[in-house]
Amino acid sequence: MTRDELTPIFDKIHPLPEVAVRVLGAVDRDDTTVDDLAGLIRRDPLLDAACLRVANSPLMGIRYTIDSVERAIALLGRRALTKLIITACAGDTLQGGGAGYRLERCDLFRHGLAAAVASELVAGRLHVANPGLVYSACLLQDIGKIALDTWVAEQGIALHELMDDEVPFPEAERLAFGVDHATVGGWLAESWAFPTPLVEAITHHHHPERAADPTVARIVQLCDLLCLMQGIGCGADGLAYQVPDHLLEDLGLTAHDVSALAIDLATRLQEIDALATESVAP
Repeated sequence: MTRDELTPIFDKIHPLPEVAVRVLGAVDRDDTTVDDLAGLIRRDPLLDAACLRVANSPLMGIRYTIDSVERAIALLGRRALTKLIITACAGDTLQGGGAGYRLERCDLFRHGLAAAVASELVAGRLHVANPGLVYSACLLQDIGKIALDTWVAEQGIALHELMDDEVPFPEAERLAFGVDHATVGGWLAESWAFPTPLVEAITHHHHPERAADPTVARIVQLCDLLCLMQGIGCGADGLAYQVPDHLLEDLGLTAHDVSALAIDLATRLQEIDALATESVAP
């Protein structure tokens, strides 16, 4: 399976709004003001409304009612705007995977959102240079499954047979189709003009050592595994998982850290479920 074969499918997938992509590219530039960012968001009334919905959700942890994007930015901070934007948009984009990957309607968004929340917990233990990038990569890590879903549904017998033999899921995809969902996700992200570091993190989250910045991809891989270990949005990818020792060593974490992170993530699941259910259109 090649990128050219998948391009017609890419054209049918609900992308992130152009305004959202522009904000993601602008938020870390020093010459970008809060007014600039808020002005970009206000150009898209649906995005503006979605941002306010997310800002007022329990997941964001704000005690006050937010009635404007400017107010949200003031309370959350400029860098947290990345989290607000990407969470507000992803519910519409992360729909699919039900036919081939055996996912329920909210599963892709729920898994991505849980991984994104896990990334914030990891960031609390590590010195993460760009937590917004890691959050976005965690949330969008499985967008390739949307593009591959029809192929998996129609020609997935070999994939599921490999999984029954306990072949790791990404490897089973590569053996069955010649490509895995992470690579396809990177192609899709690139076609939507995502920033290069975000494309890299999505592409290599199962093989962080191949990324230009392995640390970001390693954190995404860890957060993905934390969710899979708790059965969050697994679908067909339902094998038993554990965090490999080399990944912990590379990140400077311990097995005790993983246990603590898993417990902390479990306490956030109710908030995650509520926002995932509300954000994904029926």
